[in-house]
Amino acid sequence: MGFWDFLHREAKDETVVFSGDRWEAEMVISLLKGGGFHPAEWADMPGPYIGSVGMARVIVPPEEFQGAKEFLASLKDQAFGVEEEHDAE
Repeated sequence: MGFWDFLHREAKDETVVFSGDRWEAEMVISLLKGGGFHPAEWADMPGPYIGSVGMARVIVPPEEFQGAKEFLASLKDQAFGVEEEHDAE
């Protein structure tokens, strides 16, 4: 692997679970690590279709994608006070 290959790495075996500002991505990575997942940050370079400087994606291995997605959704529901409704039968 040459120097230029190192600079042009690709996330082939990872799945994106979050995209946003760098500081948000760092927070999501901390939450996922606390939940037992193995996230990594994938920083995007600025460009016309990518976004502004400072944007990042959080990636996880494919086998952790569904669990990480559900974990983040449960945190979002807790933050906004959304509760599951149960039948009172």
